[in-house]
Amino acid sequence: MLNSFENMPDHSRLWVYQSDRSFTDEEVAEARTLITSFIENWKAHGKELVGSFKIFHNQFFVLAVDESYNPASGCSIDESVGLVKQLENQFGTQLMNRTNVAFQVDGEIVLFPLREIKEKILNGEIEKTTPIFNNFVQTLGDFKASWTLPAEKSWASRFFS
Repeated sequence: MLNSFENMPDHSRLWVYQSDRSFTDEEVAEARTLITSFIENWKAHGKELVGSFKIFHNQFFVLAVDESYNPASGCSIDESVGLVKQLENQFGTQLMNRTNVAFQVDGEIVLFPLREIKEKILNGEIEKTTPIFNNFVQTLGDFKASWTLPAEKSWASRFFS
C-alpha cells in the first residue's frame, strides 16, 4: 500500500539510493511510475507492506516501509533491490555504488570518490560547512535529522585540522 512520504512515521525503515548522475525530469516521471507500481504491490509473505518513496534533487531515491503495519522480510527487501537494479538498467545509472560521497557545493550535488575526500578537504574543495549526504541513515527519523550535515559534523570531520 502506497502512503505519502510525509505521512510515514519516523520509525519507518529506510533505504537511500544515490545515482551517479542527475535524472532528467522525464526519467524522474518514469521512475515515479515504476516505483509507485512496485510499492502498491509490495508484500512480505503475502501480507501487504505500507511503503513510500521520494526522489530528492533528481539524484536520490529514498524508499521507506512502515514495519509496524507488517515487517519487511528478506524476500521483500530482495524485491526492492530488484526494483533498484531495474531502475539502474533502464536509466543507465548506478544506484548502489557506495564508493562515491555526495556533497552539495554551490547548490549542486557533487560526487567525490571516497578515497579522495581527505585530499578534497585539504585543498579546500570541501569546507567545514559543505553539506554532506549520509546515505546510511536507517529510519525516516534519522533521515530527517541527519541525512544532510555540515562536513565538520560528519564522519569527514577527522580530515579537518
